[in-house]
Amino acid sequence: MSPDKQYRIELFSYDNILPVMPGSSAGDEAGYIRLYNKDNELLNEKEIEMVQLVETINWNGDKVSIKLVADWNLR
Repeated sequence: MSPDKQYRIELFSYDNILPVMPGSSAGDEAGYIRLYNKDNELLNEKEIEMVQLVETINWNGDKVSIKLVADWNLR
């Protein structure tokens, strides 16, 4: 959730029907992220190779950044 509660990001992983390799974790799964506004409108979406890449979300004025994943304008 953004500090002003106007936006939120949701992270999803795809169901993995294949066996997981030793040493792998659920964070290694592919997935996608979505950006919504307070009215539940989908503003942006992006597929990602590993959900564990989403660590820190930086809300800065009219932009949101997820290091190595996405940079989106909010307006």
